[in-house]
Amino acid sequence: MTLSLFISSHSLANDKPVVKNANQAAQLVKSRHGGKVLKVNSSRGKGNTVYKVKLIKQNGKVVTFTVYANTGRVVEH
Repeated sequence: MTLSLFISSHSLANDKPVVKNANQAAQLVKSRHGGKVLKVNSSRGKGNTVYKVKLIKQNGKVVTFTVYANTGRVVEH
């Protein structure tokens, strides 16, 4: 009986995105890495929105991050 009530957090994340728009993606990256957001692009593929956030860090280095809307995962490139 308890198995029928179990819902994984992964399946919930697929139903409603954790990151809902480009502004949230930018704020998430900025809060984790500091610096200034230069540009945000979004793309959609296989039912998932992905945001590319370009940021200039306080040391002057320009870095691009990928933010996955369905999980909120941030990957630095």
